[in-house]
Amino acid sequence: MKKRACVAVLALFMTACLPFVSDSATCEQAAQRQAEDVETHIERGDVKYDLGNYRDAIAEYDRAVRIQPGFAPAYHKRGLARLGLGRYQNAIDDFDEALRLQSDYDEAVRLLPDDPDIYLSRGIAKAMLGRSQEALADMEHALALAQAAGNADLVTHIEREIRKLEGRIESQAFRVPPS
Repeated sequence: MKKRACVAVLALFMTACLPFVSDSATCEQAAQRQAEDVETHIERGDVKYDLGNYRDAIAEYDRAVRIQPGFAPAYHKRGLARLGLGRYQNAIDDFDEALRLQSDYDEAVRLLPDDPDIYLSRGIAKAMLGRSQEALADMEHALALAQAAGNADLVTHIEREIRKLEGRIESQAFRVPPS
């Protein structure tokens, strides 16, 4: 997946680079440097995210987005870090952008399937904002994608998240409003 993402960045940059650079070798070198810079910031962000340092992870993902605004994984990962900070609406915005970019990319190249992780993450953020029905729809879509991909571990994880959300929805339905 990482290799595909790097190739996608490289291809997108080269397309944008060609009108401005006459020497194709120079263009390829510039594209390679840019792809490496994006990957460097993503990797740094991942390390910071894994350490629970979400603010610094967001800063690294922001740098990746500035270098390559059309790189869906940077938005997804930044959304996860924002989710970790409780910035649920910002996380949803990033997940939406990641899905939009991925969809545009899939339409153009037809290489990558929809990413169930993005739908699951967006569903969790929506649940945290109390948007339970929207959250459930995202999680169910993630489940269908994971099942279609044959990813049993992810299917199990998503089913667990759906059960937790359904339990919250049920407990809210039976809550007696204060008088």
